[in-house]
This record gives sequence, structure tokens and C-alpha cells, in this order.
Amino acid sequence: MSKSLCIFKHWLRSVKNGAGLIDRLFLPHGCALCARHPATAFLCDFPSLPLCTPCCEGGIHHLAQPRCPLCGRGVVAETPACLGCQSDPPPWPRLLLGFQDAGAPARLLRSAKKGGERALVLRRLGALWGQRWGEHGLAGVTIVPMAGSITHLRQRGLGVVTRIAWGVGDAVGGKVIHPLLPPDTTQSQRGRRRSQRLKLPQRIFQARPPAAGEDPRVVLIDDLLVTGTTLRRAATALVRAGWVLEGAGALLYRPRWREEIAALSPAAAPPDDGRLE
Repeated sequence: MSKSLCIFKHWLRSVKNGAGLIDRLFLPHGCALCARHPATAFLCDFPSLPLCTPCCEGGIHHLAQPRCPLCGRGVVAETPACLGCQSDPPPWPRLLLGFQDAGAPARLLRSAKKGGERALVLRRLGALWGQRWGEHGLAGVTIVPMAGSITHLRQRGLGVVTRIAWGVGDAVGGKVIHPLLPPDTTQSQRGRRRSQRLKLPQRIFQARPPAAGEDPRVVLIDDLLVTGTTLRRAATALVRAGWVLEGAGALLYRPRWREEIAALSPAAAPPDDGRLE
């Protein structure tokens, strides 16, 4: 590819990005949450998310509110866990969340999933995430990556979560093992809204038991946490097989903006049309 053609491609990409930014900042848009009022502000963590004034006030409050240590949901009061986890606690004692599903980390993960040289960044992202694990006393812990489908493995030619787990292992000094077997389902969750994911047939995970002399204490990780259903099912399979969960987590997590901001700002109460799913 000639140098002039490369320069032209970079210039064209810059023009497109600039036009999109101008469109988001200066042209009128409806609120991305409630769709009832014109958008007047943007959340600093999500500059592409236009909100009306009531939803923005609830969103700013949401960013500062405490979060449940077991599922990552926002909680209104400083309680040990949210009401859902108090009534039906997950099988892990702590939830380890990396970065919000936005900005540079999200772009890097999606680019790395295409394979090739881009996949090298997955190990680095995992190492950056693993550097935060020291405060939880997880040095040297064994890491279990989420078992992906055989179809995705054939398409991408790499284990995305496995590469992330290698990076975490580099940071905490732990090894990576694979006791989870691929789930017996052919329906992918990719590209589906949260409400659609919950309607899919349950992924049935199976896990091998710990071998003789093998440390049963592990941490289960995934690349993206949306509903937490898949992570809970995989964790349950590990516990049933005899493993002891020291924690579970995901490199990226997607905040449940609709239900959380609506709880903080009932007047906004957005309809569940899947816009943010």
C-alpha cells in the first residue's frame, strides 16, 4: 500500500470521527434513557450517551453511588450487598471488575477478538486488571477462564478469555487451568439485548473435579459481564465439582443504566426498549 493512500485513509477516518463528534455534541438528540425529553448533557464516562437533565442528574449520582461487592449493581444505601444478592447470593465471595464497557478498554477488547496481532493486547489488558487484585489478597491464586464455545474458538483461532487469564496470572503470579468444559449450547449471546439473552436456553456447564494434590482454590474470570447469568452458572458448576471459589470477575462490565438510574430518578423511568442493552 502506497504512503499517499495510507495518509488518505487516516485523513478520511479523522474526518468521519470528527463529523460523528460534531453530530453528537451540536445536533439535537432525544434522551438515550427515557426518550421523552431532548438531550442536554453527556455523562463524562460515556460521551456518546446523550441524556436529558433529569436522567443526567440521576446518572451523575449513579457514578458516585456504592456498588454491590457480589454483583456490581449500584445500591442506594451503603449495605453489605444488594437486595438480590442478600436473598439469592452468588457462589463467589467477591466480584472482581476491571473496566467499564466503554472507551479504550472496550475498543481494545473488540478489536482483539478479531484475532491476528490485535490479540496480543489481551494479555496486557489482563495484566493491567490483575494489578488491582493485590488489595484482595489473591497473590498466587489459580485462575479459571470461562469456557467458550467451540464455534467461536474455530472462528477466532484463539481463546480470548484464556489470553486475558494469562495476563492476570503474570500480574498475580498464579497459574491458569481449564476445569470447565464448553457449554452444550449452539445459540450465541453475541449482539443480543439483555432481555433476549435471558430468554435463551440455559447454558449447562460441566467441570472436572480437582485432581489429587491440586489446590482447589480458584478465581473464575470472563471477558464481559452483562447479566451475570453465565458467570453464575459456570461458578455453580465449579462448586459442584469440588472447587472453592475465591472470587469471580470480568475484564469489562456493562452497568445496568436503565434499572439503576431509574431507581435513583423515578421520574426518568425509561421504557425497556433495549436501547442500551
